Amino acid sequence: MESAVSADLASAPIAEAVDRVEFSHERIILTRDGKPVAAMVPLADVAALEAIEDAADSAAAAAALAEWETAGRPLGSTLDDLAKRHGIDLRVQDV
Repeated sequence: MESAVSADLASAPIAEAVDRVEFSHERIILTRDGKPVAAMVPLADVAALEAIEDAADSAAAAAALAEWETAGRPLGSTLDDLAKRHGIDLRVQDV
């Protein structure tokens, strides 16, 4: 169930809304001047959204890597390889 609460309200209605989210697992839309501006949702909903985002990010990364490999590009170089190629000495020197 979704409700709407004005973000301009005093703290008592906001505290009541927090209780409804926490204990009744409601999703509440906060409005300003009648327009939705934010939402209060149970933490379980936030965790689920983050899991979905993480899965989408992982899938996108895997697809990008597969595309890179399919194109025959090398996976990368080590720091030592790059330093050698560009004439950089990575040894720590005493000062």
